[in-house]
Amino acid sequence: MSLPRIDRRALVILSLITFVLCGEVGLNARPVDSDEWIRLTGSDFVVFSNASELTAREIATEFANFRATVEAILPALEHRPLRPIHVYIFRNGKTFRQFRPDNPRIAGYFFGTPTINYIAMDATSREPAPVIRHEYVHYLLSNNFPYMPRWLGEGLAHYFEGFRVARGEAHVGLFVGPMQRYLRFSGDWMPMEELLSIAHGSDACRDPKKMMQFRAEAWALVHYLFVPTEERRQRASRMFALLSDGVPSDRALAEAFEMSLPKLQKALRKHIRSPLAPHAVFPLDELNADTDFSIGRMKRLDILCRLGDLLVKGSEKQTEHARRYFDEALTSSPDHPPALVGKAELLYRQGEHKVAQTHLRRALDRQPSNAITHFLLGITLLGQFEEEDGQVPPRGGSTSTLVVQAREAFRRAFEIDPFFVAAYNNYGHTYIFDATSRQPGIDVVTRALMRFPSLSLALTLLELHSRNGDTETARQIHGEHIEKMMGTLGGHEDAAFVEMETAILRADLLVAQAWIEQGRRDEALTLLRETRSKASDDELRRDIDRKLEDYAKADPKGSDHPIPPSPDK
Repeated sequence: MSLPRIDRRALVILSLITFVLCGEVGLNARPVDSDEWIRLTGSDFVVFSNASELTAREIATEFANFRATVEAILPALEHRPLRPIHVYIFRNGKTFRQFRPDNPRIAGYFFGTPTINYIAMDATSREPAPVIRHEYVHYLLSNNFPYMPRWLGEGLAHYFEGFRVARGEAHVGLFVGPMQRYLRFSGDWMPMEELLSIAHGSDACRDPKKMMQFRAEAWALVHYLFVPTEERRQRASRMFALLSDGVPSDRALAEAFEMSLPKLQKALRKHIRSPLAPHAVFPLDELNADTDFSIGRMKRLDILCRLGDLLVKGSEKQTEHARRYFDEALTSSPDHPPALVGKAELLYRQGEHKVAQTHLRRALDRQPSNAITHFLLGITLLGQFEEEDGQVPPRGGSTSTLVVQAREAFRRAFEIDPFFVAAYNNYGHTYIFDATSRQPGIDVVTRALMRFPSLSLALTLLELHSRNGDTETARQIHGEHIEKMMGTLGGHEDAAFVEMETAILRADLLVAQAWIEQGRRDEALTLLRETRSKASDDELRRDIDRKLEDYAKADPKGSDHPIPPSPDK
């Protein structure tokens, strides 16, 4: 069963998924038998672990010190996460193997969903740490600098990979060996102008060699710009201010660092050749990291729910394994809200929308102020709506009761949690299926986008305006928000970018439909043909062909343009 359109897109846009390769064996999940688990709760994340308390505390402390170090380097960041962070630390590869994806070499991963961020790792392997830090930085940047150019977002993420705690000090900006070796010995540098111009979807993103060059040079440029001197700090702050004001990267760099791009690249080459380039060092007692964790033993019921929650977010095979965890939890406590919610998410993913809603409503009877439960209820209602109907009603028709109920569930979610971005997004999306006016959805998403700039909100707003036939505003949203947000996505998300570009082009189908309803038939046909010429997605091209055929049948005399064949004909 595929996810309903809105949730699937939210998962694509909001997710940062990276798997670190290391280890062996496969997947054989079953409910835990004798493991003892502890919970460490900090101000920004919760750790669940079956490792020793000492090991769990050490890893949690390192993560807290890392977060404090990022804040020291980038003081403008708001480090309050918009979504909770759940960290799972498994004591060894044997206990971790049950909870990793179907790749025997994975030793750790980070991924985000619209509701919670997850980190899971084998405590005996240190290999996951750099990549988890990399993806965590991307997450922070997307929350705080949504319009950051791609070179800076990728460069900063690699820069913070080089982190280490030693002798009471945090070191950041240590040389990343593979990057330095590549630049020092390949002799293959791209011009600075090209580095600054690369964005998601550009031709370079499809060239592995170009992307290696790009990542290495982006890391090197950030490393050079963030040399820990007072002068560099002031210049870097000036650069950030200029970029925030919409100044292009080349001008922002030239003005802030008072050198031309060729001169900057020459300085960069010299910097990378230095065997002892300076990096930032912070005494731990000056970082003020929050390492005052509350620690407690977990009861079996809680263990089952937490581990089931991690599994249910995984592959189809892992989702089925999660059933054992939730079933055992519900057998021992039939009205336990986390078990009911977990089982509901499992049922939803398997297409059992109505049964999932029953579980969620039982959970809300016990915990009526749980924002995530309201959100999931809305998702299941939309899933049922798409399965049973899924059509945009005609003007003057009636809005589906399922859509109205889903909208109310999303509204309750963001009223309870004002930082719940996905709830605002899905609330707005329900107005696409409204038979009266889309303006209330446009108003809510517009306000949310001003507070929490994000691709999901921008795309929903674009789609709402497109449904109204407002091409000008839709294009404005694309130019002012969507294009500029591509920089903070991780390089591995180019596939997600392609899906977003397809979603943007699909908005033209909505504009065409709105124009047809308004009697602007010729304009609609012209727009559809233009959109088809831009589309690389075969399914989208076939959808456009079907639209053209439908409009031609509806008014055969008015169709004096040939319909191009579908790519599969």
